[in-house]
Amino acid sequence: MSNKTIEMFTIRQILRLYASGKGTKSISQSTGIARNTIKKYLYRYVLSEKTIEQIEAMSDAQMSRLFLIKEPIVVFNRRQADLEPLLPLLANMLKKRGVTKGKVYEFYLTQCTDGYKSSSFLDKLNQYMQQGKPSLKMAHKAGDKMFVDFTGQKLHLVDAQTGEISELEVFVAILGCSQLEGSPF
Repeated sequence: MSNKTIEMFTIRQILRLYASGKGTKSISQSTGIARNTIKKYLYRYVLSEKTIEQIEAMSDAQMSRLFLIKEPIVVFNRRQADLEPLLPLLANMLKKRGVTKGKVYEFYLTQCTDGYKSSSFLDKLNQYMQQGKPSLKMAHKAGDKMFVDFTGQKLHLVDAQTGEISELEVFVAILGCSQLEGSPF
């Protein structure tokens, strides 16, 4: 409710936590939002006399009318309209091995010659890719766990004397608590 608008997903999360019996301090720690802001949203929720189920069924625009002072301004943006249908394809391209965001941007420019510049495009792509990605804070004990994996692509080592190319599997590990990374190289 200050200068930054809170996303409707976050407001829904606040209301779910409140309905499950959590206090404002606990909700604040879970969401990272100030307690006074949470109190203001809960006050508006109580004034609305709606149930959690009714609020869950609302669209973001309806929730915005209920919880925010101003209506969201919808302005037609041709570049955004051109980009939105491409976002699922672009996100799937990034899942392929060897595809970078730079290559995806070049592909986007072939599809939309008058599209966004690189930084705006990457912001929109990152926002799209973060949708529906829930996160969970995990507490790790020091020295308790080590997470290990192979890098996927093999590295190539060239013998300087013979010119022979050898493929190497690279093993990586990370300690859960300290986030220290390790690799045999």
